[in-house]
Amino acid sequence: MATLTNDITVIEAVLEQCVQRYATPDARMFTVFDRERGHFLVVEEGWNNSKHLYVPFAHIELRDDQIWILQDFTNHGIAHDLIAQGIPSTQIVLGYKAPSLRSFTDMATA
Repeated sequence: MATLTNDITVIEAVLEQCVQRYATPDARMFTVFDRERGHFLVVEEGWNNSKHLYVPFAHIELRDDQIWILQDFTNHGIAHDLIAQGIPSTQIVLGYKAPSLRSFTDMATA
């Protein structure tokens, strides 16, 4: 349980950094954390000229004792931030990649 609690703390900190890094004057970014169900999101909302933006910018799910990155619109990759904070790459699944391509990454395949 201590590892899971630490993972959640790291996930939330990494996503809060995304908000700081990618916020713009035209679109606000905010986090949505559901610890009970294991979902952690960064949402972008605002305007691009006359078009309304509402985008799940990043989405992480805790599933089967692994960290699934389901959406990642960052330039550098959230997985790298998680690894830098001590989470093993073998615990991270790039869920936005096709299952057939996951074996070509340094991350878990599922």
